Amino acid sequence: MPRIEIYGTEGTLLINDIDPFHGPNLFGGPLLIRTKDHSRWRQLPRMDRFKDWKEIVSEHPYTEDTRGIGLADMAYAIRDHRPERASSEMAYHALEAMTGLLTSSAQQLFYQVKSTCSQPSPLPKNFPHSEQA
Repeated sequence: MPRIEIYGTEGTLLINDIDPFHGPNLFGGPLLIRTKDHSRWRQLPRMDRFKDWKEIVSEHPYTEDTRGIGLADMAYAIRDHRPERASSEMAYHALEAMTGLLTSSAQQLFYQVKSTCSQPSPLPKNFPHSEQA
């Protein structure tokens, strides 16, 4: 997949893959948002594909290839005797949402996600340097 799009009731988030044809998904570059007030579907002929997207400025230094962030946070959480941000409840909830997409597609029905999880505290802006002992 060249990118990830997350659809919600108020708009769509787009996370680009900076190099979709080579190697693992890095998902870097700007995070974009499009709301119903800024949608290309109202305009014909179609505009440039990113013209109606607005950039969301990231306050974190890591915006690509971040596969180790959750593991690093878990290690610091164990050391500091605090809950990890990527909890087993969150993993279960994400897994149910993903399998719900498959179920919904296969059955052509709406799937209501039953599980919930608490929202973790945000990563500090300078993570992982904020966690140094």
